[in-house]
Amino acid sequence: MAGDICEMQVSGAREFNAMLSRLERKVTNKIAKDICKKAMQPMLATAQANAAALGSGRMSQLLSKKLKIYLIKKRNLRRGHFGAKISFQPKVAEFMGFSSGARSSLKTKKTTGKRYYIPHAIEYGHAYPGRGGGKGSPKDVAARPFIRPAFDRKKDAVASYAELLVRDFIDSQENH
Repeated sequence: MAGDICEMQVSGAREFNAMLSRLERKVTNKIAKDICKKAMQPMLATAQANAAALGSGRMSQLLSKKLKIYLIKKRNLRRGHFGAKISFQPKVAEFMGFSSGARSSLKTKKTTGKRYYIPHAIEYGHAYPGRGGGKGSPKDVAARPFIRPAFDRKKDAVASYAELLVRDFIDSQENH
């Protein structure tokens, strides 16, 4: 879901930043990251339910089980900005598909032929192997999105939950 960003401005951010500025940078980063991860929980739960609802087979259950919340790397964000995303656990062998005649060796890390990443093929749709593909080309198999609908449905809930978590943090610090 590259490019799907839910940017939010939290009320109370000035007080939050003032409190964080009194703490060590390492501590402030941990607090902000924890808030990001907690705020994404409703979206993760919806994406997992959507993936499980794709069918009763092994792949839909695996998709649901392997979805996780990951923090966005600092190099991709400006200083003082934090973010999280929903993605799959890396290196899940069952998520790699190979067109006929393709081979792959995890030991040598060499691949011959075409391979495809199954979750993306489900989320965005795909052409049959060997038929070409790419942006804008017709899809033989229609998309069955499960992450995007969760993003669209829960982005406002994530923003308000993040704001609530910031407010709770501010209140807890004022009481100490």
